Amino acid sequence: MTQRRWVFFVAAIALMVIAWSQVISAREGLVIRSFTHESVPLTYLAPKTAQRSAPGVLVAHGFAGSRQLMLGYGYSLAHSGYAVMLMDFDGHGRNSYPFERNDLENNLKTAWDALKEQPEWDAKRLASVGHSLGSFATLGAAVKNPASFAATVAIAPVPAPVNFRFPRNLQVQVGEWETEPIKTNAGKIMRAAGSESNIPSVDRRPPVNDSSVGKLLGNARAELSRAAAAKTDQLALAEALTQGTARQRVDIPKAEHIAILFSDRSHQSTIDWFNHTFEMQVESKTSNEPENASETPPAYKDRRLAWFGIHLIGGIIALMAIAPTLNMAQPSRLSIPLWRKLLGLTLAPIAAALGLQQLNEVVEIQTLGGIQVGSAVALWLMIAGLVWLSAQGRLPKPTLPSLARGGVIFAGLWFAFGAIAHLTWQPWLLIFTRVPLWLLFSIASFPWFMAAGLSQHQRSWTRRLFWWFIQSFVLVAGFSYVAYEISEIGFIVMLLPFFPLLMGMFNLLDSAFRDPWSYGIGCSLFFGWLLAALFPLA
Repeated sequence: MTQRRWVFFVAAIALMVIAWSQVISAREGLVIRSFTHESVPLTYLAPKTAQRSAPGVLVAHGFAGSRQLMLGYGYSLAHSGYAVMLMDFDGHGRNSYPFERNDLENNLKTAWDALKEQPEWDAKRLASVGHSLGSFATLGAAVKNPASFAATVAIAPVPAPVNFRFPRNLQVQVGEWETEPIKTNAGKIMRAAGSESNIPSVDRRPPVNDSSVGKLLGNARAELSRAAAAKTDQLALAEALTQGTARQRVDIPKAEHIAILFSDRSHQSTIDWFNHTFEMQVESKTSNEPENASETPPAYKDRRLAWFGIHLIGGIIALMAIAPTLNMAQPSRLSIPLWRKLLGLTLAPIAAALGLQQLNEVVEIQTLGGIQVGSAVALWLMIAGLVWLSAQGRLPKPTLPSLARGGVIFAGLWFAFGAIAHLTWQPWLLIFTRVPLWLLFSIASFPWFMAAGLSQHQRSWTRRLFWWFIQSFVLVAGFSYVAYEISEIGFIVMLLPFFPLLMGMFNLLDSAFRDPWSYGIGCSLFFGWLLAALFPLA
């Protein structure tokens, strides 16, 4: 490598080391135990100083979620004095049992039983947090066991049976950019639970500045009025929480179904709600703070996702720095007419949509291959990729160096993305049941990535940008249509924002390796692993 590339490589490794140190530092001051109880994988977090004094919180993830996805609440709550138990529902993460919606509450009960054995938990104080499908389990458990659950936070909830009395002390959180069905669910749950508590709303706007004495006196009176109303709010909230009848809806700004899980506002609103419930030490807001400001200064802010991004950037830079050393003999550029590439990419999503619709008439595509939704994604890529590849006419011959470089791309992406994702938001180490799925998904997605590699092979940056844009557009539009037509796999819509990011990352690597076979092999192996790790077992 040249001196310049050595500098980039060393800087990239330094970024990755810093990211690891920052992610690991989030564990300071906490007891963290990962174990399996009655076949349910669990992670427990609590303050090291707690001895039967920490209120307990059960945290439940949503569909295609995991313990890792909910770790932001785990760390934030544990650093605020809570004993937190996270779980992998059946079929999710490292839980090898097939997913069944009816088993959610049983899994939650298993986590509850495991929490009872932890020496830091105050057994008289218990609450729960549930996201999306997980809210169904936590709300159900809180309604059935009102004497045990003092408070519940439902994040982007699904329909669940609640009433005016139970669950006790319910807070519902919804992202500003959430889908309309989820917002509708939240509204129905709030109405069924008795809407918001009888806590009066208060005008928190700052007083108007004016030089006149009358205006100044008016501002002073308004300030005193706001302070008195704020005190009334606190008293009303305290009374409602004591009675177990408190209800509150919190709208989280600039968040959708997944982003809400990494929102400081969501974490702090959860902590504030539990602090009020359990009469933990709470500092009141100053009158100059905005209406929706958090009520307590955060003990910890979760920044692990940002460090994950820095680690990923470092890994990509490192791969691009070593690429020229591995590109000893590159294949010649194929002369494929632009119209053939565009025609193939235009026909690809149409053929994939028709293929999945026809297949869904014969088999249950939602659970095909023993996994929820993931097989449908892989099949779409396979059909679309074969059409796009066929339109281009011919392939360059593979070589052993090309295959080896594909392995290097996969290994680099696997570590840069997945190794630290396992500690931040995404389960990554596959259990044995998922390994065959990885191989099948990689084979199925190979035609798409091979076709993409041929289309953008040895192109200028402007043309690469064009191919990134059009490829991302086709993927988002194609999967949107399929999710609309086949409602059983509608969850795909949640993944659409990630396609442009993934395609951009792959395109960057291809600009360094400049080999369609290396690109196709490396990207398909990585994407297959991502599908196998993400979706629930059926």
